[in-house]
Amino acid sequence: MTGTKVKKLYEDTTGTFTVCKCAVGYAGDKLYVSSNYHHKLLTLASDGTVMSELSDCALQHPHTVHVTTCGQVIVCGHTSNSFIQADSKGQKKIASLLTQEGGVVKPSSVCYRENTIIVGLLDNDQILVFTIKK
Repeated sequence: MTGTKVKKLYEDTTGTFTVCKCAVGYAGDKLYVSSNYHHKLLTLASDGTVMSELSDCALQHPHTVHVTTCGQVIVCGHTSNSFIQADSKGQKKIASLLTQEGGVVKPSSVCYRENTIIVGLLDNDQILVFTIKK
């Protein structure tokens, strides 16, 4: 199997790690991008146009982005040791989910399914499992 680049959807050359991780929206119409350098979650349209930018004190060096089956977005703040839940438009924070007080230190990966969040931590070789109360 070989790969051929079809197009460049988005580029930001204003710093390093301006595009860290990405996730496709549940409906397939949006792309969510963590901008580590700018401490933001970007929401892109399918043509690469920036639809929204979300900044929050809990998104210091955002890393992983995950989209739930409900279309909500979970983003980890790597150096703020936290996770937030954003709306499907990527415009506003719905909730703070996990913090350092709950054992989250340098999160680098996340997966959410059926009220369970699984978190990978970068510097201590741990995977933590949390149950989210509705």
